[in-house]
Amino acid sequence: MLARILVPLDGSALAERALPVAARLARASGGKLLLLRVYQVMPSEFTPELVVGNDTGDLREARAYLARVSGRADLAGIPIEPVALGGAVARAILNMAAAYEADTIVMTSHGRSGFTRRALGSVAEYVVRHTPAPTLVLRGEQIAAQAEPLAPGVVWLGYIGLDGSELAGRALEPAARLLRALAGAGPAEARLLTVVRPPAPEDTARGGARDRNQRLEQADATLRAAAARLETGDLSQYAVRARWAAVEAADTASALAIAAERPERVLWRVDETRAGEEIAPGAGEGTRLIALATRGGASLRRWALGSVTEHVLEGSRLPLLIVPG
Repeated sequence: MLARILVPLDGSALAERALPVAARLARASGGKLLLLRVYQVMPSEFTPELVVGNDTGDLREARAYLARVSGRADLAGIPIEPVALGGAVARAILNMAAAYEADTIVMTSHGRSGFTRRALGSVAEYVVRHTPAPTLVLRGEQIAAQAEPLAPGVVWLGYIGLDGSELAGRALEPAARLLRALAGAGPAEARLLTVVRPPAPEDTARGGARDRNQRLEQADATLRAAAARLETGDLSQYAVRARWAAVEAADTASALAIAAERPERVLWRVDETRAGEEIAPGAGEGTRLIALATRGGASLRRWALGSVTEHVLEGSRLPLLIVPG
């Protein structure tokens, strides 16, 4: 379920553009929006990390801001819990996500290169690295389309990167749940992708072709099993149909981004029972997202798939759902 959706707000118009998307998720799931406004306090050895009850001008201003936001017309009818906290912004977001057991965090970034440390800043980067909750990062130029009504028959598409590991497979359920909430009563489709590294030229003459075929067959078997989970298995409750593809590429992140942004370049496969089905209608810009699982949580180490995730963020304009392992 998406019972508690956390939206961090900093008072900017960009941050507020996450609200219609979060509202769409809340309405579809019957969930609540947790609106967090963190205000700065003067640091000192006596100042706790978070200040909740100190009645300062900044606190009053933060509460007034949250009251205005909570009254937005596009949030009407949704349960809202506004919380104003003073202190360290990143820690406040993480602490609130933990205290309120947030199912998902929805936040924004700038455009194609907006997730770099310089453009997005250390706060969002720290949150994405360390939160135990799946985080949907919306891109600046793509946000509006996420909340717009879709024409009948247009499909919400989720491109899910898999590599056969248990960690990568953890992205399946959160992605399916999110796709179903975004699509509402409409169709949703997961496109499962595994990137297989091509053999080195020197390996071709030493059985490299046989090894290559084995890797592609293994990837196909893994993808088929994941598709079966979505269509007839334990995740079929989300009514998300599936296609899959194993592609050869030396750069995993680039291959994922290109497949999501230019899906016509990929030969997507379906189960034999759907062999005659036409390719899903071309979804309009903004109706697609990428989902990746990565090793996050409370660990302070760099996540295991961090380089791939960061490169996808930097190389794609699409929203990215990051699922901690």
